[in-house]
Amino acid sequence: MDKKYESDQRLIKLARQGSSLGTVKGIKPDHISSVSLLSNNLGTYGDILIAFNASFWGIDFGYPGHAGIVSNVSALTVESFPADGVQKHTNDWRGRTNVYALSVKGASSSNYANAASYAENQVGKSYNWWFINPWRDDAFYCSQLVWKAWKSQGIDVDYVTIDPIVTPIEIAKSGNTVIYYRA
Repeated sequence: MDKKYESDQRLIKLARQGSSLGTVKGIKPDHISSVSLLSNNLGTYGDILIAFNASFWGIDFGYPGHAGIVSNVSALTVESFPADGVQKHTNDWRGRTNVYALSVKGASSSNYANAASYAENQVGKSYNWWFINPWRDDAFYCSQLVWKAWKSQGIDVDYVTIDPIVTPIEIAKSGNTVIYYRA
């Protein structure tokens, strides 16, 4: 295993534990955005990915953004789009702009693996156009998929819990998530 990969894994582990990267010797808080966390992929299994200037097939749809979850295979993500519902996609998030990678506070490795598996098990389901019903299991919008994957692990990553809609920005602002990468 090369030193860069070992360093990246150390940063991911610290972020997942909720550690302040500024307290780790040799790592400055602003350094995290330029560090390569995994060779060509962003994040590792179960990590949450958020984009605030989102586009699909060349069409920008911006706010409220887009969310995905890293599959149990780091080269893939599980995402939901209106065109094809829940599908696995190539993890090309590192090449995007206005992107955030998030870890989940207090989650164990098995929580991460199980959240990723939950998302993977939804592949093939349709897109949920009824945004005010995030509790349904037969269809998913992007941030609903991420929220449900983590909710299945007993961790609520929603920020505004009194409304029925889960948006990417709410997940990023949740008290249960930590942003460890941004570009």
